[in-house]
Amino acid sequence: LREKWANPETREQLLRTLDEAGFAEDKLLLLKNMLKMQKCDLLDVLEYIAYNSSPIERAKRVEVVKKQYVNTLNEELRDFDNRILKNYVDYGFRELSSDNLKTYISIHFNSMSDAKERLNMTAPDIRTHYIELQRRLYQA
Repeated sequence: LREKWANPETREQLLRTLDEAGFAEDKLLLLKNMLKMQKCDLLDVLEYIAYNSSPIERAKRVEVVKKQYVNTLNEELRDFDNRILKNYVDYGFRELSSDNLKTYISIHFNSMSDAKERLNMTAPDIRTHYIELQRRLYQA
């Protein structure tokens, strides 16, 4: 479950599968509120239901990934990741969708060419990093 959730493409596929099985996202979000897990990720709700695991608030998850990973990166990449992670803490997992990567690049760097230059990465490398950030976030 965690492995599928950690990748934006497989997360969307998982959400579609849950929806088809009668567990639509709006119902899961309602359950999340009933369980008083508003500051947690929807993954925590699913793990709580499936495995009776302890939920982790998004801010705590971010704190761990920053300490273990983000803080080891160069300043430019660290600033970019911190913007993404702040939005995740404030608004939830939907901020980590594949579609949002382009938006984050546009907001933080103005264009993909600026992002490639400032990060010294190719477009596929930036995408790979975005997915790796999420893998580490949900591993934390």
